[in-house]
Amino acid sequence: MQTMNRMSLHTLDGCMHPNTSDASLETGTLLSTDCFNQTDFDQGCLVEIPGNSYGANFDANGGGAYALNWNTSGIYLWFWPRGLVPDDAQGDSPNPDGWGLPTAAYPASSCDFNQFFKPQTLILDVDICGNFAGEPAVFTQTCQ
Repeated sequence: MQTMNRMSLHTLDGCMHPNTSDASLETGTLLSTDCFNQTDFDQGCLVEIPGNSYGANFDANGGGAYALNWNTSGIYLWFWPRGLVPDDAQGDSPNPDGWGLPTAAYPASSCDFNQFFKPQTLILDVDICGNFAGEPAVFTQTCQ
């Protein structure tokens, strides 16, 4: 039932998203610049994804694809609706340099990646009829 999605970065105190609405950085909408996990109830530095990236609109469009590129210059995330996913993103040799602006960009220039990021473990959790962000009423609308 959600109509939008957000990408966020959560860190210890000292990491920021560039405070800019510069459209040359990312295509998403910057909502919060402070990545500290204790600011504003752990919202992190938030970028809202436009369009059909989540929920009923995502489903009606037949889905889409997300990609993440983490390198020495930063962490960059993309969302593409079905039909607009770059061919190389679906193959064995992805080339993020040809994907255009990311949906969300967290450049290393505004956050010391050597200090804040260490080896990671990725956990994908798909809650079918589960509790969305601790709010069971959200799913009781569609999952009995």
